[in-house]
Amino acid sequence: MRDLQEIFEEIMLQEAYDQLGYNVSNLMFRDIISEESKQATLSDVWKICNDWFLDVARDSKEQNIVGFHVISHTGLMWSILLARRLKKIQPRILTVLGGPAFLSCEEVLSVNSEIDVIVRGEGEVTISEIANSYDGSLESIEGIDGISYRSGKNGIVSNADRQLIKSLDALPFPDYDDLPLREYPQNKFGMPIMPVVGSRGCVGDCVFCVEKRLWGNTYRMRSPENIVSEIKNIKEKYGTSIIRFNDSLINCNIKSLEKLCDLLIEENVRMQWTSNARIRPEMNNRLLRKMRQAGCIGLWFGIESGSQRILRKMKKGYDLETAKNVIHDTAKNGIRVQIFMIADFPGETFSDFNKSVAFLEQNHEFIDQVSVSRFGVLPNSEISHNPQEYKIELIKGKTGINYSYFYSPTPDGYRYENLRSVWNRLSMEKTAGSKRNYPLKIIVPYY
Repeated sequence: MRDLQEIFEEIMLQEAYDQLGYNVSNLMFRDIISEESKQATLSDVWKICNDWFLDVARDSKEQNIVGFHVISHTGLMWSILLARRLKKIQPRILTVLGGPAFLSCEEVLSVNSEIDVIVRGEGEVTISEIANSYDGSLESIEGIDGISYRSGKNGIVSNADRQLIKSLDALPFPDYDDLPLREYPQNKFGMPIMPVVGSRGCVGDCVFCVEKRLWGNTYRMRSPENIVSEIKNIKEKYGTSIIRFNDSLINCNIKSLEKLCDLLIEENVRMQWTSNARIRPEMNNRLLRKMRQAGCIGLWFGIESGSQRILRKMKKGYDLETAKNVIHDTAKNGIRVQIFMIADFPGETFSDFNKSVAFLEQNHEFIDQVSVSRFGVLPNSEISHNPQEYKIELIKGKTGINYSYFYSPTPDGYRYENLRSVWNRLSMEKTAGSKRNYPLKIIVPYY
């Protein structure tokens, strides 16, 4: 079963490729809905974009800077596309891009003239300095750390890295007052699902991920007291009782996680929350029971594969027996279990694939949702630096970045397609013997 959000992502990515003139194989995309429905979707999207273009063009305040926060390949494509159109309307606009997608800034700038500046790493201080210093010329921001930009006389210039923020507690809480929150994801009661970020970085060493490198190979967490203050502020200002922790992992620091739960319980905050979590033995019944009492209603675990051999190649750092125990205990404590799986990891055999299928079939009574993605190479991941070790070759895309869709040899897709049929079968089954009365939900995104 395909999730509407994943279908929308595919439509958006294909449209961006088409509009930018990139010749990408149609094999990357599949006929998922009718052409009429697809065009209706794009018509709505472009109406929103064109309305925004007109707002910028008519702006009496003459805003000079437009920023794009990019966290995915689809986001990068659309940011480039929107920046290109924006520049045609208002050439004076300084286009600034930042976010996790930017780890090869020189390459992106060299082939995308519509992008003026890229912010590297943490952006709060950097974007503030840009806003306070920019006077219409790039010379006015040349001395700002943490940026890469195009200089007429010096080519692509990358200034010194921005130092990491020493205390995340020093950051102000995000202000959502001007956002149309009703147009954002909501729970079944119409309450907006608000984001909270309690930490930056990761303690894992997954070879396909860039989270750890993005934050300078460090892990920093806000104090539990500071996080609880933000949660209470969100509840008071925006009237919601559900949040999503957007941390890479909620349980990198078990002691801090326990303290956070204790405070949420002691102060009777009554906020439901979900997050990503790492498989680790410390996720036992005592801790999971406390997390549930503190409002946790769902956890996403990166299982990735049912083959211990593949998990070692991925450097996941856990064994399947521990994964099984954590999944079972999480479900038994009333917390929804959602897992990520990766198909076609380099070196995966049909035997490995069968072990992934077996893992899901043996544990599906305790799993509520599965998100399956085809393996892709992210820039600055360990695999991107050592592709020969995994017997793949990176192919540079026209965006100027080695991204997840471009490498060879391209998987023939037989395991991925077979996994789809398995997910479809499991998604239609009720979990026999389970106390749950809803079917397993499977999400199969295409990339």
